[in-house]
Amino acid sequence: MGDPIQPASDPAAPSYPEYRFGLSALAGGGFALRNDGNQTALGPRIEVGIGPRLEVGRDRFFLGLMADFIRLNHPLFGRSEPDWVKTVSVRLSYGREMVPGWLTLKTQAGVGLAIYGQYFREEIQNGVYVRENAAGAHMALGAGVCLWKDRFCATADYTHDFRAFMSRRSDLGSEVPNLSTKTYDTNGMNLSLLIDIGKFF
Repeated sequence: MGDPIQPASDPAAPSYPEYRFGLSALAGGGFALRNDGNQTALGPRIEVGIGPRLEVGRDRFFLGLMADFIRLNHPLFGRSEPDWVKTVSVRLSYGREMVPGWLTLKTQAGVGLAIYGQYFREEIQNGVYVRENAAGAHMALGAGVCLWKDRFCATADYTHDFRAFMSRRSDLGSEVPNLSTKTYDTNGMNLSLLIDIGKFF
């Protein structure tokens, strides 16, 4: 007897992309720049993050919690000492694999909270009341390239911190109301090299 007849495949049958779920654990660092409108400071930064990732065919999605720490080389906002800038944010990224297994181009966006050094200070100096807040809403938009199955990524982000610093001063000895308020936003840039440790397992 001959071989059994195999049913013909239907060329019109839909094909579905392959789905893969995983957990990304990111770690790395780079450099950052911040400008308050008067002064520009820069310094090294450390960045870590964790969150789920989804691969759909050649498309890459990530939603995670990120934290970074920046040591600026000189003060902003007229302060006397350089600040440690601490940022916690939620990041969403999308990538497209251009060379299978080797090259992915990505875009990303994040929102969160940025804290510049001591986030709250209140005191009276020589009869002048001073109150400072150094925490504001953080926003970042960026793009980058990932290599070797997205294990290594280099990214550049534009950042904006809204109301990053607010200062209120009032002369308590004056009979006339004299409360003065100054508010600063910051613009900046982050350059990062990240390793996705979760991609090695």
